[in-house]
Amino acid sequence: FTLTYTATDGSGNVGTATRAVTIVKTTIPVLSLVGNAIEKVACNSNWTDPGVIYSDNFYSFAQLTPGFTKTGAVNTAQGGVQTIKYKVCDPVANCAEVTRYVVVDCTTGIADVENSTFSIYPNPSNGIIKISLASTNTFSTIKIYGIGGNLVTEIRGVVKNGDEIDLSELSAGMYQVNLINSNTSIVKPIIITK
Repeated sequence: FTLTYTATDGSGNVGTATRAVTIVKTTIPVLSLVGNAIEKVACNSNWTDPGVIYSDNFYSFAQLTPGFTKTGAVNTAQGGVQTIKYKVCDPVANCAEVTRYVVVDCTTGIADVENSTFSIYPNPSNGIIKISLASTNTFSTIKIYGIGGNLVTEIRGVVKNGDEIDLSELSAGMYQVNLINSNTSIVKPIIITK
């Protein structure tokens, strides 16, 4: 928009000035996953992407749709963590992104992963995690393994319900958290995002 200012003195001399005003939309669209951020599926089974929903405080759904993209796919014949990224941009290039991780279990079976007696939250995490134990058990060691089975780090000391563990030095990716005491060893996957 252009604003024009005019002033006239007593002799009839006229001076003008203009100001350009640009209205810029800076809010990003709202983009949310349908379903879980981490989906688990057994090897060679069917998996259907639950998708996403998106909206905006100014542009309509139809105006946003041309700016929606999805990258990545899930191959359930291949074990490991597979990533799907969703992105939506409004017509003036304000963009929102979300990521879904799909854990394809071709080793222990999905039931073994789900039935662990402890949980980790938040998951995905920025690296600061909390341990939630389903009993009063304590553990003496935490071992963190990479997706290829390599030992990444080991933490020794009593681990109990509610303890916070700092794994922020690890790179983004999927890891296995192994809690160990004298007669128990349990494992849970964790995804670290940066």
